[in-house]
Amino acid sequence: MLRNVYRYSGGASGDAAAGDVKDVVAGGLYSFLQLPPSATAAETARVIFAKLAGLGIIVGSMGMKLPQIMRILEARSVLGLSLTANYFEVPLVSNGVIYHFKKGYPFSAYGENAFLLVQNLIVVALMWRYSAPPMKHRAMAAMTATFVALCVGTYSLPDRWQPLLVLSSTPLILLVTIPQILVNARQGHTGQMSAITVALKLGGSAIRLATTLIEIGVDRALLLNYGLGTVLNGVLMAQWYLMRDATQAAIEFKGEHSE
Repeated sequence: MLRNVYRYSGGASGDAAAGDVKDVVAGGLYSFLQLPPSATAAETARVIFAKLAGLGIIVGSMGMKLPQIMRILEARSVLGLSLTANYFEVPLVSNGVIYHFKKGYPFSAYGENAFLLVQNLIVVALMWRYSAPPMKHRAMAAMTATFVALCVGTYSLPDRWQPLLVLSSTPLILLVTIPQILVNARQGHTGQMSAITVALKLGGSAIRLATTLIEIGVDRALLLNYGLGTVLNGVLMAQWYLMRDATQAAIEFKGEHSE
């Protein structure tokens, strides 16, 4: 059958057509990978790895906060969670989305931030719902307006000021994780903090160090932020492990006294 097709296509002209198709496919692949046609096999393999790793992080991020959300809904409690940390995580991920988008970086290099933003907003809303004492509506409206204003302001920054988005994320990373670390240390347990969510964030930060170097290059501010995220989430993971017995006891104690 293949011989008949080859004969019908005119032999040499069939070869030319096949070559054209290969050129189109190869050109599309190099364009997707953002590589020059002269790229070596090693360079191509490295970028393919970064793309696949980035897409894996994005897929994983779609459910990164779901364990935390489910723990809150099942317990109807935000015991041990830092509202301050969750507040600061919202502009942290929104800055990441805006910075990468305006720089024209590939979605595979930052897409998880978009999904995390939605999930972080859900966590904040649940913390408002189950906080004790209850959050006042005026305070909720003020925080919502502040976040919207921050998004509009950061997106409107001139291109020459865009690096400030990444630089401002460095203290935000500290503000996101250190309050939770301090809350855990003060209470002696990790409460409703989800180990799965922390583990996913730890793994994502570590992998992003590699994919940033491959897909973007030496963006020092980004590498600093991912490095900080790896270290601080590692501390949270260590706290969860070391305090797991005390955490179980605290949750059982709260459950007995809430009945």
